Amino acid sequence: MEKEKYWSRFANDFDAKQLYVTGKELSEDVFSEIEKLQNLGHLLEFACGNGAYTKVISKFADKVIATDYSQAMVEQVKKIFSDNRKITVEQANCHNTRYPNQAFNSVFMAHLIHIINNPENVLSKSHRLLKPNGNLIITSFSTDKMKLIDKIALLNRYKKTFGRLSNSRTDFTLNLLIKLVEQKGFKIEIAKLLGTKTKAIFIKATKN
Repeated sequence: MEKEKYWSRFANDFDAKQLYVTGKELSEDVFSEIEKLQNLGHLLEFACGNGAYTKVISKFADKVIATDYSQAMVEQVKKIFSDNRKITVEQANCHNTRYPNQAFNSVFMAHLIHIINNPENVLSKSHRLLKPNGNLIITSFSTDKMKLIDKIALLNRYKKTFGRLSNSRTDFTLNLLIKLVEQKGFKIEIAKLLGTKTKAIFIKATKN
């Protein structure tokens, strides 16, 4: 409940705040990778925020269930996509969803896995929810290969915008996240470290 309250504080402009912290250039790099995706079928999105990624990823899916832990965030996104029959917006906890086994062709999570407790569990849940050969798509902010001066600047912007760093945070390197995804039963198809001053990991994998 405390975590829901924390994120709900930013429901009105979460995506804009995140863009300020990490930068427009990195955002464009991530969206560029998403734009290359195809045939994602029935897609489940964890941590939809204000729907910026939902809007883009939905172009390559037949149907999208966009979820967020924050009910306030969900209400904002429902308004944005109220006329879009392809997108359904629901509150859900990525650690414990009500969705049945093998219900989805794709699971997408943008900038979630590095801020949650027990990311291993979320990957296991994603594996359960995916059909055979289903797609796992992850983007995750990272300080992997960032210069010290850029790390300091990033941290200052984050604290100014969101407050102190979460104790549950995991600063994944590209190789560490690849290893974890593979351990949870996925085959890596694409794995990249994006960005110049700020960085993000982009991974597309399929269920073994």
